[in-house]
Amino acid sequence: MTIKEVCEKYDITSDTLRYYERVGVIPEVSRTKGGIRDFSEEDIKWVENAICMRSDENRCPQMGCRKYEEGLIQEDKEYAEF
Repeated sequence: MTIKEVCEKYDITSDTLRYYERVGVIPEVSRTKGGIRDFSEEDIKWVENAICMRSDENRCPQMGCRKYEEGLIQEDKEYAEF
């Protein structure tokens, strides 16, 4: 899924998605040979989580979200090594 498709699906801007990736709120997204972001189903789950964590009901300060998601990423890596 392209960045444009993700933005349309979740009604967020491409700048927001790039920011989330840059600061580590979502893991680095793979790219096509042409350098275009190619969001996988796993990437989409991270985007959904980031959006949920930033919603008014779950308001999560940026650094809190980042630390939380870094822990999840580390757990995924450890599980994959298992």
